[in-house]
Amino acid sequence: MKKEDYNANYLEVLGNSIYVKNGKKVMTEAQFFKKFDKIFPLKRDTLKIVVIKDNATGMCFGTGSVFIEGQQDSDEGFSGYIEDVLILESYQETDAGLQMIMSLSEIGWVCSCANINVNSDSSKNGIKMD
Repeated sequence: MKKEDYNANYLEVLGNSIYVKNGKKVMTEAQFFKKFDKIFPLKRDTLKIVVIKDNATGMCFGTGSVFIEGQQDSDEGFSGYIEDVLILESYQETDAGLQMIMSLSEIGWVCSCANINVNSDSSKNGIKMD
């Protein structure tokens, strides 16, 4: 995720939340940048946020995050927690949700996670559980 994603539909991907109400942004660009600067680089080792953009439009249509917890020197090592995998409804028929989870899992493995847990709502990411 980059600061520029504010203007590339990132908040809209989050849907109705503390950032968007009834389809309108309630967080200004300055507020977003301030929050971004507070989170990164402070949490760069424990929080990874990924966005997916449409190459044709440059706009975000998906996002997800992985939290890294634990101690590298403990018996259990690090654990990764994948959360907030969100894909705009118009893109949910693609495999974007599954690709996002696979990418976040790979990030977790690269960050030395011994296990990865997924907590994601399939109604918000388009993944069909058969």
